[in-house]
Amino acid sequence: MTEEIITEKEDIHNGIDFLKPDEKLKPISKRITTEFKKFDTLKAGTINTYKQVISRIHKYYTGIKLTDDDDIIKMIISQPYKQSNISKMFKYLKDDRYVYDIVVRFKTRLPNIYGIFTHIRGFSPFVKKIFPYSKQHYIDYLDKRFDNTIDEKLIELLSFNKQDILDRLDNYIKNFDRLVRYSKPLNNEEILVYLLLTLMPTRRAYDFERTKIIDKVPDKHIDKSFNYYYDKHIYIFDTKNKEEYVMDLPDEIIPYINITGEFLFDNHKKLSILISRIFNKLYGHPYTAREIRKLYATYNNNSELHMRERFANAKAMGHSMEENLRYSYK
Repeated sequence: MTEEIITEKEDIHNGIDFLKPDEKLKPISKRITTEFKKFDTLKAGTINTYKQVISRIHKYYTGIKLTDDDDIIKMIISQPYKQSNISKMFKYLKDDRYVYDIVVRFKTRLPNIYGIFTHIRGFSPFVKKIFPYSKQHYIDYLDKRFDNTIDEKLIELLSFNKQDILDRLDNYIKNFDRLVRYSKPLNNEEILVYLLLTLMPTRRAYDFERTKIIDKVPDKHIDKSFNYYYDKHIYIFDTKNKEEYVMDLPDEIIPYINITGEFLFDNHKKLSILISRIFNKLYGHPYTAREIRKLYATYNNNSELHMRERFANAKAMGHSMEENLRYSYK
């Protein structure tokens, strides 16, 4: 152990005692019958998250950095592994002091931890102890996801009318020197982010982070853990609901796309912070990616659009119509 663990219990999630789960868990799959059983195939994004989470936790408690040669990593990336080696490496998870410390210190990562260890024999006691907290975190996540509170002025400020969007950008560019001091103007990449999030039904920023540039229409053999841009279209494969979608980009967006790199955005960058900065420059408020998606859902469900178009917009966002309604602010 490299850090002092928390030993004094506190009320973390609605008074649930981690030693007494409030529900029974489904048993670990009987298909996992040997110590060389492979992990179910995961999406690239999930694999990366699982690797980051387990590496961070193990280094925190042991000071040891995991590598691709460790069996826990082999399991995550669907390579043959030895369960006995994982049991030895993570034997500290059988100590309730560590379990409780993980529940407190890594509560936002509990669903990931739960997802990893449900696949390994010998960790049922640990999984059962963290289950109530993992479940509660998911409930809290949904509550936050469908939190429909926002200042009414912010709803009115961000219009999804095409001409309003283009006028806002044009006004910013023409009057930048007079309107803004001590700040750099938006570059082409930042303008591209703005237009992708406003000129069409707003998708997750993650979809664009994982978009590669290719020189032909993707075929059935392409790696579907990524999305792809080709000839005014973005082909979305890596989705939460596993439904593929093709985005037909408006002509106004095309001049800002650089097709010389590997990805749509340089260095495969995270867009969340960039989005807030961009919208703060244009609107004077740092709208987040989630707020913009919720605002588009609000626009979709409170406009005079034909029902067929509303359904199409919800699908373009990666939603069912019911989910889109719940996602909107009003």
